[in-house]
Amino acid sequence: MIITATERSTYLDVSKIEWEPTRFPGVYTKKLYEDASGKTTSLTKMDKGAVLPTHRHVGLEQSYVIQGTLVDE
Repeated sequence: MIITATERSTYLDVSKIEWEPTRFPGVYTKKLYEDASGKTTSLTKMDKGAVLPTHRHVGLEQSYVIQGTLVDE
């Protein structure tokens, strides 16, 4: 939910964006940004023990862990 947008910034009330389940059990996302080229910024929440299958990214992937452990092998 956009609270305010200026020429250079967009402010979101992230607490009002619902967690959306993904096709992977126990994995949820909140989409914060998406542009026409397909670039996205999202928050990801994983239940304890949830697993993402091995996958590749064509572009950049950034992860910021707030709580718990991320193993990326």
